[in-house]
Amino acid sequence: MPLAEIYPLVTARALARMFTYEVAEGVERGDIVSIRLGSRSVRGVVVKLGVESPAGVEISAAGGNGDRRNNGGFRNLVRSQRGKDGECD
Repeated sequence: MPLAEIYPLVTARALARMFTYEVAEGVERGDIVSIRLGSRSVRGVVVKLGVESPAGVEISAAGGNGDRRNNGGFRNLVRSQRGKDGECD
């Protein structure tokens, strides 16, 4: 499965960063997926696809195939954050 950087949709500032997860084929940037953070299951937005696995980290799988029903705003936000090279800053 491909790897993606996912930003959790939580209010805790300590978690205000991207985490790497395996995602299902067909998941796109801006999709909403379910991720595990410790003992909790939360939603997260896919920010970047095709990333490398961080050294020494066991990668978990994100749940779902990407929710596209109500996430147009997230997809537009993620797309608007692209740098000159097409990647998110």
